Amino acid sequence: MLRPGDVFCDVGANAGYFSIGVGGRFPDVRVVAFEPQPTLARAIALSAALSGLDNVVVLQTMLGAREGSAQLFVPSHSVHASAVSPAGRVRALTCPVKTLTGLVDRRLVPWPTLVKIDVEGAELDVLQGAVRILEDNPPYLVLESNENADRFGYSRSDLLDYLRGIENFTFFGIHPEGSLLPLATALLDAAVSDFLAVPPGRASPPPHG
Repeated sequence: MLRPGDVFCDVGANAGYFSIGVGGRFPDVRVVAFEPQPTLARAIALSAALSGLDNVVVLQTMLGAREGSAQLFVPSHSVHASAVSPAGRVRALTCPVKTLTGLVDRRLVPWPTLVKIDVEGAELDVLQGAVRILEDNPPYLVLESNENADRFGYSRSDLLDYLRGIENFTFFGIHPEGSLLPLATALLDAAVSDFLAVPPGRASPPPHG
């Protein structure tokens, strides 16, 4: 899905596992990592510098449906931080919120080729803030969609239906082992919580597994 000159946006980059991995494997691909937690954003930037990856840029911000600010609720281990407080002890950070469309319109972020979104239930908000991009020249999307969506008041089906209402995406489930599954099979597999959305006219990998 990625070729030289393409742009990979890692939304909810955490410590940068995907950003650094993609940046290192594809040196001619521009990587934009979005991570609102200051310590994790610094960790990604440090990892990129130590690895000599000048193709990786870090933006310390949340992405959402509209610009402003919001609280991010962070557990003690800093994993699974969410804009809606999960159960257990958390600390609240006030973070800036940007929209992907706004950042692209202001030329702060190049037009994405592939967007990975893992934001613990706020995936629909991120997509709503990227609607013009999805309408005009949609990228490939890799989405987490699991029980976290329930805390935001929508379901996995709502998320996929939202995308269907914008473009005729082809959907695959991503099995934890890495294989791609047809959507109907994936929706019946409790282990599947990640999905690939392929926009019309783009190369579609065959399902397997």
